[in-house]
Amino acid sequence: MKTAILYLAGEKHCPLTIPFTAAEDGTDAVNWVLDRPDFLEQAACRYGAERPDLLVLEDGGEARGLAVGLARRLGGSCLFQVRELWREESGLLARRGAYNSNLQAVYRLRTPAVVTVAGRGAPGTETLENAAGILAAGRGIGGKQNFQRLAACAAALGAQAGATRPAVMNTWAEMERLIGQSGHQVSPRWMVTVGASGSGPFLAGVRAERLAAVDNDPNAMIFWNADLGIQADAGAFLDALEKELSGT
Repeated sequence: MKTAILYLAGEKHCPLTIPFTAAEDGTDAVNWVLDRPDFLEQAACRYGAERPDLLVLEDGGEARGLAVGLARRLGGSCLFQVRELWREESGLLARRGAYNSNLQAVYRLRTPAVVTVAGRGAPGTETLENAAGILAAGRGIGGKQNFQRLAACAAALGAQAGATRPAVMNTWAEMERLIGQSGHQVSPRWMVTVGASGSGPFLAGVRAERLAAVDNDPNAMIFWNADLGIQADAGAFLDALEKELSGT
């Protein structure tokens, strides 16, 4: 799919990851760096010359206004905070959270489609929703102390710490760490779950490029959804990870 990724000139930015379900859909992407005062005019001119099916901006207040204006100008469609994109015979489809992320909604987009996606953020400004890496704790983490250990490991890796609903409801992790259908919808480059069984509501909020799972139950559902599975106790895994990170 011919895709253009739009950036504002003069601003620091990290490369955007377009959440295509099929990796080959994102291979025909080009970057447009456009000046703010003439952004819409420049984008419309580039579109006329190159005719991409999809135009992508990093989500944010200003980007949303520009996306709406550009979609109107090109006679296309517009959607914010897109989490997944794929093609079917009927056209281009997109998934995003709805009703405060309690549901996942699928939209059919008219091309040219202008969408916003979560950026990775500058160092030190990452959140769960734009993190490149996540360590996530489930019920099997066993307690608040182990969650704090996991959070420290995440920080050492330059990642974010998340949690499943059982870990939050047991007050081992803060509510703002909640990942899943009723929490944050995440799409990191990599994610490691520790002691998470892999319930449907949790996995509904996860779109990781690579998922590794640690659990002491060999029949845990999470292993069916992971690229790598490790059968181990959460505490023993944290011991090994801390040792590796400390270099001892």
